[in-house]
Amino acid sequence: MPEADSVAGLGCEEACIQVFMANRPDYPLTGPSGQLLPANNTLIENINRECGNGWRKVFNVYAKWVFPLSESAGTTQGISSWQQYRDELLLTEQGSTALWFKAPEHFNPARLNIVMGKTFAGTLGLTDSVEWLTADFAVCLQRSLVVTPYFDYRQLTNEKIGFLNYLIRSRPALLKQAMGCQT
Repeated sequence: MPEADSVAGLGCEEACIQVFMANRPDYPLTGPSGQLLPANNTLIENINRECGNGWRKVFNVYAKWVFPLSESAGTTQGISSWQQYRDELLLTEQGSTALWFKAPEHFNPARLNIVMGKTFAGTLGLTDSVEWLTADFAVCLQRSLVVTPYFDYRQLTNEKIGFLNYLIRSRPALLKQAMGCQT
């Protein structure tokens, strides 16, 4: 990982959907230290090209998960597919998504907080303080927190993306946090 990297992640600081992961791309992401860098129309494509298939999967799965939520809320801004969502709105300043490459200092209960991966959740000391609904998904409604599988096609499959969206839609507090900030 380049030492010049100072940003804490990608996306919009005020995003309703805050995703936290333990990894960061080996790509020069410079900006204000500790803050998010909003994606532009080439950043995700450049990370995918330079950092490989693993990052392509993270961004694709993120878009495949969020697009149906945005679509049902009527906040897709004319976007008609998850691919277009990924290319034009995911992790941008106009979007409502953030991807942090570090552990949170705290979880803001006014946002939907997603911890990507059971291993990372364990590192954060969350495994005993959340309610495990399945072997892969856990929630803590007081923190508006959901632990999910890692954003990879094999771990967060289309079926599991559907379950995650059902989980969010069936819990009004989580749905409100996920959709409340979108414009």
